[in-house]
Amino acid sequence: MCELDILHDSLYQFCPELHLKRLNSLTLACHALLDCKTLTLTELGRNLPTKARTKHNIKRIDRLLGNRHLHKERLAVYRWHASFICSGNTMPIVLVDWSDIREQKRLMVLRASVALHGRSVTLYEKAFPLSEQCSKKAHDQFLADLASILPSNTTPLIVSDAGFKVPWYKSVEKLGWYWLSRVRGKVQYADLGAENWKPISNLHDMSSSHSKTLGYKRLTKSNPISCQILLYKSRSKGRKNQRSTRTHCHHPSPKIYSASAKEPWVLATNLPVEIRTPKQLVMKWSTKTGHRVRVFSSIDFPIRLVVTHHYIRAVLVRCNIQRYSPLLRELHR
Repeated sequence: MCELDILHDSLYQFCPELHLKRLNSLTLACHALLDCKTLTLTELGRNLPTKARTKHNIKRIDRLLGNRHLHKERLAVYRWHASFICSGNTMPIVLVDWSDIREQKRLMVLRASVALHGRSVTLYEKAFPLSEQCSKKAHDQFLADLASILPSNTTPLIVSDAGFKVPWYKSVEKLGWYWLSRVRGKVQYADLGAENWKPISNLHDMSSSHSKTLGYKRLTKSNPISCQILLYKSRSKGRKNQRSTRTHCHHPSPKIYSASAKEPWVLATNLPVEIRTPKQLVMKWSTKTGHRVRVFSSIDFPIRLVVTHHYIRAVLVRCNIQRYSPLLRELHR
């Protein structure tokens, strides 16, 4: 295929760290994926364009996914991919969020994406066990890898949801980057130079459909950080819960998501007012695809795509946490 030849030549030219034999095997795996359109270990092996027997091809894919050298070289592939997406934009909007990969083995993926035309394009993603979800160790490791992937002339704006707290903000600031995040829950705020701490929920009554800034405040009493606070309340879209009575109609998630959607947005950022207005920052938090929707709906799309391609069913064969990374990367290639 002409496309695979271009891909092979580009990776060979711009990713010298990638060994030629592993590059050839990776290209063959891409060829098999285009033929079978099913991202599973066994299906990739069955559709490899070689004369070897099927069991040997499956074993070849198994060795490729578990190759420790490939895991070290994959950052070069992400770096090459990011250079095409972000090189022309000095401040890319990078969306970061946690998603679950596989419930039975309790594995999570931390993904950084760029919003383009109503959906997200993956820049980098890394798998972690559930025990490390939202931990400072996982976040710092992820940010260090992301810093090595992004072009050196970029200063990204990291957009995250309310699950990311002050330690994450400070880690982003140490890299010289900007951050924008929603603030919810029992977080407290105070004026600069004062100790008049109040719950962040007190600001909800001040919100309206017109975005506005409250200036610089301090967040969290135990680990304070100075940042700009923004308020916005979106109009109700009139959506109703459509969950079937046959499929967990009493599941608590609809109530959780409904409460999050109805609650006004309290956004915090270290981006100076001179660079972006409150309206622009709210627009960074949301994307416009015919109607205003939350930007994180586009982050979940790759995970739904993985499930659609029977990815979860695929890796039941001798799968560990490291083997998810090549499959995730190949999905977005």
